[in-house]
Amino acid sequence: QSYVLSQPDPLMVDIEAPLSVQINEMATIEAVTNIDRDSIVLISWSVNELAVCDPCDDLRLTFQGDVPSTISVTITDINGCTASAQVFLNVVFERRVYIPNAFSPNNDGINDLFMIYGTETVDEVEVLMVFDRWGEKVFERLNFPVSDQIYGWDGTFNNEKLNPAVFIYFARVRFVDGVTEEFIGEVLLVD
Repeated sequence: QSYVLSQPDPLMVDIEAPLSVQINEMATIEAVTNIDRDSIVLISWSVNELAVCDPCDDLRLTFQGDVPSTISVTITDINGCTASAQVFLNVVFERRVYIPNAFSPNNDGINDLFMIYGTETVDEVEVLMVFDRWGEKVFERLNFPVSDQIYGWDGTFNNEKLNPAVFIYFARVRFVDGVTEEFIGEVLLVD
């Protein structure tokens, strides 16, 4: 008697993922395989060679990271065959700070304060100083969070409202990765 033993298709797995994400952005990573889900008995995900779950119950992984990472998946089918895949996911760190060039402290609820705005990539503003045109310091604040009105300058000096003018500011901002950047510019105080 002759028998033909056919070799099944090899087990394959691949990963579908974005090439990069913003720091702390949620990303969905998906394992794609050539067999149906019912034929898979074991799924293992790891990030930078550290197991995220083993065993896992999903061909999808939700990733939120702050450093570039290698994401790996290994699957095992009902016949004991295994397949693995990995992908490198770049985490982009954009240092975003916005410092306005004018403000109007007239208590109308619109743009009443001079303040520094930023994203979650900012750890804190280490220093913000404002000087008049003669170089006199009219405002200083140390070690405070961005985008918080409590720490903004209201256009006063020694509890007196200043006249409209151009002021010079200096700011040093520290980001969550430890890098500090300095900013120097002009801000116009208007009525």
